[in-house]
Amino acid sequence: MSEQTILIADDSLAQRKVLSHVLQQEGINVVEAEDGNVAIEKYKAYAPCLTILDLVMPNCGGKEALRKIIELDADANVIIASSLGGESDVEDCLRIGAKSYVQKPYDFANLLEQIRQQCD
Repeated sequence: MSEQTILIADDSLAQRKVLSHVLQQEGINVVEAEDGNVAIEKYKAYAPCLTILDLVMPNCGGKEALRKIIELDADANVIIASSLGGESDVEDCLRIGAKSYVQKPYDFANLLEQIRQQCD
């Protein structure tokens, strides 16, 4: 995979580190954010090819961060990730502009395929 940057926003340090490690093994640059507010700022700073947003985070959750990122960049590639998201939340995020939704714990093969589709 070509050298791309992916932004991972998740309030769980353990989740960020596991996902970062898997992506870095694939040669992908990773930027991390611990909540939606930080994700928005890092999106502005790094213009990642893809953002993976946890749906449930303190301060600014994934849905709110998604809205703000789409306002900044209507073509943003965002995947929503959660173990807690309900069907209506997922549908809302897809309507707002998320490209897809992944369930946690991650199916890394599926996630890497989605990343390839969005970033190549």
